[in-house]
Amino acid sequence: MKAHPHKDPVTAEVYEAVRRRDLWQCVASALPLATGANKPCEGRIELDHVHGRGLGRRGPSTRWNCVSLCQAHHLAKTNHARVWRFHLDWYLRTFEPSAKTDPEAAKYIGGL
Repeated sequence: MKAHPHKDPVTAEVYEAVRRRDLWQCVASALPLATGANKPCEGRIELDHVHGRGLGRRGPSTRWNCVSLCQAHHLAKTNHARVWRFHLDWYLRTFEPSAKTDPEAAKYIGGL
């Protein structure tokens, strides 16, 4: 099966801004109530899209839709998406200024 390139790739600017906001570490420690967040970090830390457009289709590659997660916590988020999405929305509303100013963010992040 051939991989399809994403129509909205993460730019270097978004990557750097998200990693700086997340202090170059996995954000799971800021989500103590999310299922599996209490596990120790394992593996490489990469950007993860919080909101998608359906199974296997990630949402926009913006600062308000990306967080830094290690491989272990990415798997926990994948397995418990509804719980994690609620907590990651809180994290983004709290720590990402563009989540409050970008009109498209309101379509994805609850409580704006």
